[in-house]
Amino acid sequence: MLVLASILLASSLSVTVMARTSKDPVPQDVITTMQVADDYFKSKTSDWQCGWERGTYIVGEFARWQITQNATVRDYLVEWAEQNKYQVCTKNGGKQNANDELCGATYLDLYRYNLGGHTKE
Repeated sequence: MLVLASILLASSLSVTVMARTSKDPVPQDVITTMQVADDYFKSKTSDWQCGWERGTYIVGEFARWQITQNATVRDYLVEWAEQNKYQVCTKNGGKQNANDELCGATYLDLYRYNLGGHTKE
């Protein structure tokens, strides 16, 4: 169920962000569903891991931040990145897995939007 929640959050948010123009409002029921999926995921996990499950979730969280500009979501993303020292996961004996690179994509998004400790000059 946890994996399903993270995939649901990431996929619905990514589709929502990509499908709308910057002037189109996001329906409140979509934002509410995002929050429900987020609350569920956070209630079932407590670590700052950088594996594919968290990576999928984080992609969805970043999309949620893009839609809502919620400071709490932004702060969570930055704290998560700092906990991982902006490093991609290497849990597989030092070998990187494509799924783990989802985290790296989020680090790049944080940089692109000047969020967190690593900002553009």
